[in-house]
Amino acid sequence: MPNSSKTAILVISVTTSTGQVGRHAYPAPNTPEGVADLISRTTTRIDDAFNPATPKGFILENPVVIYNLDHVVSIKVDGLSENQLTDIAQKTEQRLGFNSA
Repeated sequence: MPNSSKTAILVISVTTSTGQVGRHAYPAPNTPEGVADLISRTTTRIDDAFNPATPKGFILENPVVIYNLDHVVSIKVDGLSENQLTDIAQKTEQRLGFNSA
């Protein structure tokens, strides 16, 4: 009998100034360590995208797209639990220098 459990998918959606939305899907690991690593890598991607010290572009895979930061309106992360998404948001805010309430 096949396994009926579904693999969780992390989806990063990038909205550009033209209104286009690029969706990038990443399978979420089944172990807490794997999920922690995925959260760390996701946080780093978002941080790199908005860090003025890095080039004004960033790359996401699945599918591979190179984004020019000047044309990015928003980056949205879906597909993990609320606590995991909150962890990504908090770590990103800290890295970008936002104050937490």
